[in-house]
Amino acid sequence: DNPEEGITISIQDDNFLKWIVKMEGPSGSPYEGGILTFKVDFPVEYPHEQPVISFYPIVFHPNVNQDDGIICLDMLREWSPSFQIRKLFEEIKTGTYSFVFCRVNISPAIC
Repeated sequence: DNPEEGITISIQDDNFLKWIVKMEGPSGSPYEGGILTFKVDFPVEYPHEQPVISFYPIVFHPNVNQDDGIICLDMLREWSPSFQIRKLFEEIKTGTYSFVFCRVNISPAIC
């Protein structure tokens, strides 16, 4: 499958478990007209364990960890091996995502 329009994916350092995803800022958001860049780190156990997705550079948002840019999404918190990474970025792109609050003392894997 090709990614959603407005999203490009590249492999980082020839490691298929590390992606750089560039996405046009969602319409109607403060990021409209800009490009959002994410780092995606897939665990070896993927899809049984969720990927870690972080903004690069870090953006200011109450649900983005300001130390490492890791975002918390309901879809990641409630991860299932049946989820597709494409769907996750489609939700981010369309603005239908639901951020959950991250606390610095909680592991990104369970935030």
